[in-house]
Amino acid sequence: MNKSKSNLGESLSGLSANHWENEGPGRWTRRLEFPLSVRVHVPGDDGRIWDATVPVGTEWSPTSRANFLLIEHEGTFTLMTPYDSRPLFCGWNCKRLSESLLIQYHVRLSIHCGESTKDAPPEWHSETYLSRDAAVEAYRNWMKSAFPQPPRYRPAWAEGIPGCVMLQLWAGTGEVDHTLDELAELLREMHEKGVPRNTLVYFWGWFAPFDRKYPEYWPADEVGGEAGFKRAIEAANKYGYRLMPHTNSHGFSEDVPGFGEFAADQAANLRGELMGWREKGEPAIEYMRPSSARWRSHSISKLKRFIDAFPVDSIFWDQYGMLVDDPVCDYFHYSQVFSGELQTALPDLVICSELLNERVYDLPVWMHWGTPWCGLPVRDDIPPSDIIGALFKPLLAATIGHQGTPAAVPVPHTWPSYYWYVEHFGLANAVRRAHAWHRSVGCVPSVRVNFREYGLDPVALAILKGEELPELS
Repeated sequence: MNKSKSNLGESLSGLSANHWENEGPGRWTRRLEFPLSVRVHVPGDDGRIWDATVPVGTEWSPTSRANFLLIEHEGTFTLMTPYDSRPLFCGWNCKRLSESLLIQYHVRLSIHCGESTKDAPPEWHSETYLSRDAAVEAYRNWMKSAFPQPPRYRPAWAEGIPGCVMLQLWAGTGEVDHTLDELAELLREMHEKGVPRNTLVYFWGWFAPFDRKYPEYWPADEVGGEAGFKRAIEAANKYGYRLMPHTNSHGFSEDVPGFGEFAADQAANLRGELMGWREKGEPAIEYMRPSSARWRSHSISKLKRFIDAFPVDSIFWDQYGMLVDDPVCDYFHYSQVFSGELQTALPDLVICSELLNERVYDLPVWMHWGTPWCGLPVRDDIPPSDIIGALFKPLLAATIGHQGTPAAVPVPHTWPSYYWYVEHFGLANAVRRAHAWHRSVGCVPSVRVNFREYGLDPVALAILKGEELPELS
């Protein structure tokens, strides 16, 4: 495992790390202060490095993907972690001080932990390795043992996805940007221009305007209906491409008939607030508890009815990795109960989603989340790291770019996309940065297209064929 004999004190001279401080039942924090000579690899958001290049005064509280920090110092890598397998939520508050790097490490046990465990603070482990990969492998081996994942359908084609192209049909704002027949025409043009077989074709707005009418999964007449969807499947089969329509694992729309019958099954947080997607100017989505057997049965029946009639290769099951500390639902357990029942109902369906983390990484194909083009602030002040890709990539079949991956041409009704990133840096720079980031973390080449107005544009074609990008204006 390429482990160093150096202990923590020898590896990190000047490190200050106190003991856990209790902040209430099942809650602890630990203050870590590092000298500016180290680099801290943080597996949060899309993976970042906290070091002396970060401007003084910068603060950052990322969403955690795994419960550890990796400290790089003088050619060694010290893994710091509680190695705690209890259901918990962890995170960091990072602040760049003038003479040091300050990280406040927080751990909160899930409400579903037994009372007897809430008085026991996490342990603290540190081990130094001679390479980054050896340290990451050590944590991955523990993670696999602590959080074994149930098997999911993982065919050979999923292991060899060469790229992903994204297309919006019915926008959440109500306009139809593409029809299913235009999707079929895109597949034909991809074939004629040499885009490799098994390319994943991800599209949304096929049963209603995007993020509306969950879970009424049936092709909408407004974009071509049943006949249009069948023609798209025929084209995909003819040319060897893999269709991935958008769905949602938690989503129920309040204006869908029958929603009131499931109102008691809506997820809530520790404060009793009902959970859902609440963004100004965007459709609202109510989140349902995966512990509800009747909700699982209802959602799966809608998906099975659709897949039996329109046998696509895969679905994007949005937000599956989102874990809520719900007093009534143990998300750590029931998320995988839900995906297991869906897989049993549809054994030949590749299920894909986003928000992977150390406790939920069972699906074969995941969307990378955390990049600036998915809604986080532009963070050029914090150096990127591929720590998340290094941790998870060996366990997955493939990863794709986020739904907000930019197109190289103007796209109407741009959410979900990268509109403010373009406002900051320009369209060409957004595409270059996205493509470079995808390559750096091991994503398959991913790009969005505006086929109706620009066809399969030259930049999108180059990305999907793995070629050098042409000039971008």
